[in-house]
Order: sequence, then C-alpha cells, then structure tokens
Amino acid sequence: ALGTAAGLRPRLDAAVAAAVREYMREFGRRVGGAGELKLTLVVNWGEAAEAAKEGAGCAEAAPDGSLLGSVGCHVAPLPPLPDPPIRAEV
Repeated sequence: ALGTAAGLRPRLDAAVAAAVREYMREFGRRVGGAGELKLTLVVNWGEAAEAAKEGAGCAEAAPDGSLLGSVGCHVAPLPPLPDPPIRAEV
C-alpha cells in the first residue's frame, strides 16, 4: 500500500501533521533560525513488512491484507542563517 502515491500520501500527511503538532505543543513558536522547521521522513516497507509477516514487526495490515509498512517523521528547527560575509572556497 505504500508503494503507490495514493497509498503513501495520506500516511505522509498524517505523520508530518502529527509530528509538527507535537513539536509546536512542546516548544511553541520557538523554532529558531529563520522560523523554519526541518522535517526528516522515513518510509519503510521492506524489512518491516517482512518482519511483520514473521510476527516480529509493527507494520499495520491494510483491509485487503497487504502490509502498510511504517512512516516516521522527525521535526527539528533549522539552524540560524550565517552572518555575512559568507565565504565559499572552490
């Protein structure tokens, strides 16, 4: 079910919404940097699905019996922008 956009999109949306909501509940609007958040998403439908088939995983089963895998999201503030002048070496 995670192998298609239609199956993955609602799970990603739900994971991001829950993670950002929890971050805001915990830290409020103190996001640092330019006021932006960095999101890291992990989607696993390989090993988690295989482990679940063997009874050792936590992947959900869809109504049709296929394994949904897992979607995780981590939220962190972006670091502050560097002060000018910014130098780059090539």
